[in-house]
Amino acid sequence: MINSALSLRKQQYGIVLWNPHEPTQYINHNAHHHFTAKESDWGFTQFYDLCKLFRPAENQKRPLIENDICNITVFVQVLKNPTGVLWHNFINYDSKKAVYQIPNEDDEPLKSISLALQRVFYSSNTPVGTTELTKSFRWDSSDSYLQHDVQEFNRGLQDNLESKMINTNVNSAISRLFAGKIKSYIKCVNVDYESSRVEDYYNIQLNVMGYKNLDDSFKNYIKETNLKNENKYQTEGYGLQNAKKRMIFESFPPVLHLQLKRFEYNVQKDTMIKINDRYEFPMNLIYKNICHQKPIGQSCTNIYFMSL
Repeated sequence: MINSALSLRKQQYGIVLWNPHEPTQYINHNAHHHFTAKESDWGFTQFYDLCKLFRPAENQKRPLIENDICNITVFVQVLKNPTGVLWHNFINYDSKKAVYQIPNEDDEPLKSISLALQRVFYSSNTPVGTTELTKSFRWDSSDSYLQHDVQEFNRGLQDNLESKMINTNVNSAISRLFAGKIKSYIKCVNVDYESSRVEDYYNIQLNVMGYKNLDDSFKNYIKETNLKNENKYQTEGYGLQNAKKRMIFESFPPVLHLQLKRFEYNVQKDTMIKINDRYEFPMNLIYKNICHQKPIGQSCTNIYFMSL
């Protein structure tokens, strides 16, 4: 059973106002929100124009409210999640299988994240409480109400599991599932000098402001930028030089984490502001030939199914 005092709630809801004598006459609004201690009140500030409720809409014969009568139907779906974070990223088959193989014979559920995850997985065919998992993070009730950085927490969780997998038959399973390789490449314009560095990445931070969809954000991420004027590149032997810089994906992982930068720093207000612009992304992501390296004669096609 989930301790409601520690729970964070993700809720989806819809409200429908309709004429019981003519059900085709209705208005509806729906939304979703992650309720926390600081954001416990959420809804619609402008549901419908009051004066329009009592007169028929254009091309309609009857109003929404007749003889002071109308029906209101509410649909609510709530997910209680005491962790409020990303342990559910590990429920795909391969990562679940790897976590199951971590030896935990001498561990205690309230002190071992891997054992707590195993117990959650074992019980996940029915509604499962995650109090043990929460406590294995060394959290108390106040931590559950804090807004945690998703990227930071996820890397901490992955690091914890990776360390538990060392010298086991699932060694490096986390990096095989969640890590790709990316090259940072810089080439000077006026001299024969270039520099590159290949690194592992576990997530990709994509800009949202100014871009209409995920594809545009990806193109922005890998586009070539010019290093010039005050931003010249410092080389060894040639000093400051004009250069071109870009990011090149060497490989993608089986499970790809995308972090959408929904918050941007506002200079005028000296604070972080949330970006509420419309932003589109497909449920299936297909990126063809975006990898820099691929086998000769083969295309590099990456297909992902979106999970929010």
